[in-house]
Amino acid sequence: MDKLQRNILLSLCLSSLALGGCEQLGLEDDEKKDDSSPPVVVEPPDVIVEEPQEPFPVTKNLFFSGLQNPGEDTEKNFAFRYDITAGSVYRQSPSQPTSTLAPVIPLGKSRASAGYMLMIESGKLFLGRPDQSSLTQVSTLASTVCAAAVLPEGLGYGKTKITVRTPGADATCANGDDAYFKIPLNAAVTDAPGNGTSNDLNLTPFWKPNWALAGYLRPTATSLEILDAQGALTRSIDGLADADFIYAFTTGELDMLLTTDSQVFANSGAELLDTGMALSALTTIDANVMDPTKTVVDGDNVYLIDGTLVRRISLDGGANETLHDFSSEGAITGRLAQTTDYLVIALGGSRLYLVDKVTGESREIINPISGDYLTGASRIYANYQDVSNASAYLMNLDIAATACPGAHCAVTENARWLYFQTFKEVGVGYAPVLMTGEETPDPNPDDSVDSYVPAFENGYFNRPAFTSYNLSEGLPVLNLGRLNGQNKLIQTGVVEQTHGLFTMEKNPDNGDELADVIYFNLSLANSLKNISRSGSIDEKVLRESDLSQRSPLRTGNRF
Repeated sequence: MDKLQRNILLSLCLSSLALGGCEQLGLEDDEKKDDSSPPVVVEPPDVIVEEPQEPFPVTKNLFFSGLQNPGEDTEKNFAFRYDITAGSVYRQSPSQPTSTLAPVIPLGKSRASAGYMLMIESGKLFLGRPDQSSLTQVSTLASTVCAAAVLPEGLGYGKTKITVRTPGADATCANGDDAYFKIPLNAAVTDAPGNGTSNDLNLTPFWKPNWALAGYLRPTATSLEILDAQGALTRSIDGLADADFIYAFTTGELDMLLTTDSQVFANSGAELLDTGMALSALTTIDANVMDPTKTVVDGDNVYLIDGTLVRRISLDGGANETLHDFSSEGAITGRLAQTTDYLVIALGGSRLYLVDKVTGESREIINPISGDYLTGASRIYANYQDVSNASAYLMNLDIAATACPGAHCAVTENARWLYFQTFKEVGVGYAPVLMTGEETPDPNPDDSVDSYVPAFENGYFNRPAFTSYNLSEGLPVLNLGRLNGQNKLIQTGVVEQTHGLFTMEKNPDNGDELADVIYFNLSLANSLKNISRSGSIDEKVLRESDLSQRSPLRTGNRF
């Protein structure tokens, strides 16, 4: 290559900026490049496994039931739907008696819905959805239903089935010839019911931490069978009888199984299904103390009541120790609750105590109390009520140094806390609502004396006002509204998203002793509304709030 050609090729190479093209053009480098720099290593991206979930249904309707002419020969049970937007109530069943249930449907990511309704009427099975205005007939059975249980087989109502037992040829329930059917909740009325078994009514689901179904537990006469999510048998634990399984307790990712020799197994759902993993006993305790309402779990320990003892069982190693002995302080009554740092226990039905989770030291914190109590991370909500007095307590454990009543404890007279279990997009929780009575002039006074209707008397609150509170902070959020007349709380229902129901009874002196259903919206001020359909119907919520801090999927999914 002569000098002119070389210059031309060099100019073309530089102008195109295509290094490497120089060699392709036939121009060799006079010097070798330095290739000693290390190669760039590109790390593969992390694989993110998205937790399964189903969308939360839009809450347009709430369902409740009502007993017409209770106690009479003409007594009938009906189902009702409350249209939230229209503000109207519609009866969902004709004149035949009905059975109703509000099952808890898992949605994944620690979410669940309690807004669906199942109704059985004359052998017909109907599904009421919170986002639809009309019922869907799911199946028609040839005879009446003796018993039924709802079992999710995955997330959403479409993967939930109901097992029903119907009488056999003798038309009598609970005999050997009874028939069993399994029906998906999204089935069409023309679909033939699938075959079920008697064991299907005894299945207990267990869950992954996000409430995706892991499998089922099925007790037999001699063993506990562990089934996968498809219902296939994976393993058995021998030596466990039906009576012992009653005391089994599960919560979150922790599963505790109690065997006949009182061994407690603590394993996740995946471990229960892993046949290659030998299940080892965490500890040994008396079978009779495994009461779900007297057992709580945090990230480190299981706490339970054993007679007068409060036991702490370590999840890391199974160390079983007495945290506190109440034998000298009184009999333990009620359920076991917890805050971040303390266990909360009622003694003698009237005194509330704290037990430090670390030191085991106890102290009386509220006296007197009556009924149940609710706890947040550092707040305690409790009530006291007798014939002529009603007090609502709110204790702040962040700054409390004295017992309640006292400093750092808010006491509201003529008031009562209502505890609502909430099913929301963010998960399952609790919402306290304060009901406060008001003294008013008597509409029929005695001219000789000043006459007033007391704010509270004999369980009835006069013109009660309702205020929602933030559970963790103990601060008021919204004024929900007020009811007229004298009212007594009968049932506390649940809240679906922000919409809830409860029932109140008017003072029978006013000629009305049947319960009315009350609607409210936790996100809307002055939303309280009596939606009672008729003065002759005793109305009831389909599901009451459960304060035991166990998974709501473990309770109440049976007719």
